[in-house]
Formats: sequence, C-alpha cells, structure tokens
Amino acid sequence: MKLKTLLDLARYRYDIRGTDFTAALNEIFVTFSDSKKVIEALEKFHNDRMTSQQNTELANKLLANLFKEMCDELNIDSKKLGDLFFLNPFNLKKL
Repeated sequence: MKLKTLLDLARYRYDIRGTDFTAALNEIFVTFSDSKKVIEALEKFHNDRMTSQQNTELANKLLANLFKEMCDELNIDSKKLGDLFFLNPFNLKKL
C-alpha cells in the first residue's frame, strides 16, 4: 500500500492541484501512519499549504522532502536525485 501511494504521488505530480494528486496526498497519513518522519514531513507540507502566507519556494522544498522521506521509508535511494527531479515531472506534451 505504501508503494502504491508513493507511485500515485509521483505519477500525478504533473498536476499538483488535480484530483489524483490530491487523493494520493490525502492517503499518506493512513498508509504511512507508522512512519514518524513521513508524517512529520506531511504535517509540515500541510501546514504550509493551509496558511494564508504561502511561500512557493518553501512549499517546493517541503514537498521534495516529503517525497524523499517516503522513498527512505521504502528503502528507495533518493539521495542521487535533486529536489528538481521530484518537482519537475516528465511531460512530453509540453515540448
């Protein structure tokens, strides 16, 4: 289940305001409930998004960190990938 959640988050990251990405975000607290680091990263991202003074740079950093914590929980080596890899998905339609 954890892997499916991470896959969905990665799969739909091209549309972070879309229904599918939002659904994946909303299931993280259930599927990763036993992972303190993932839950902390999710809370930080959630708190940033729920404030009236949203900071895009901070949000990007927090979202990338959430991806990394999820990868770490699943023993997926994300250290070789920079934040932009998580934030800028492949979208060949835009080329």
